[in-house]
Amino acid sequence: QDYKICNQKGTVAEVTTWNDAAEFEDMHEALLKVGFTEEARLELYKMLVFVLQLGNLDFKPGKEGSEAKDPKQVEACAALLQVTPQQLMDAISYRTMGGGKLSTYKVPLEPRAATAARNSLCAHIYCLVFDCVVSVINDYISVYNAAHCVGLLDIFGFENFKTNSFPQLCINFTNE
Repeated sequence: QDYKICNQKGTVAEVTTWNDAAEFEDMHEALLKVGFTEEARLELYKMLVFVLQLGNLDFKPGKEGSEAKDPKQVEACAALLQVTPQQLMDAISYRTMGGGKLSTYKVPLEPRAATAARNSLCAHIYCLVFDCVVSVINDYISVYNAAHCVGLLDIFGFENFKTNSFPQLCINFTNE
């Protein structure tokens, strides 16, 4: 429970019947069986770690807008995304305004707005990871030029939530 994203009260039921290490090992092996290369698995994990770590990044008022409470957290996240810490901070603590390349300027975000930008980036990266996983699995199970086909959809784990958040409701609705 070191990650804020995984420890939001009221959104996730505590499941005591699973062995996380065994579940991860099974999933790790299953990814290979459904078409992921070793390199793709590592990139997938790297992006998930990025989302988890970025979710722990907090902001405080700075000279201009916001600054990170823990610069080492920014460095770790930036390394995972293969950008500089300054590029990452610019992306989540400034809003670019203007009407074109010649007339753009950056507006610093207050900590609350920077937190919203951080959350948006986390959600976007997670969505890209999810789409990638679905794409690889679809490519693996698809049958081209078949006379008959059976479609599969099962997103494991949703039934373990006592209360669904709005984003979870949207995911469940879309998948059903």
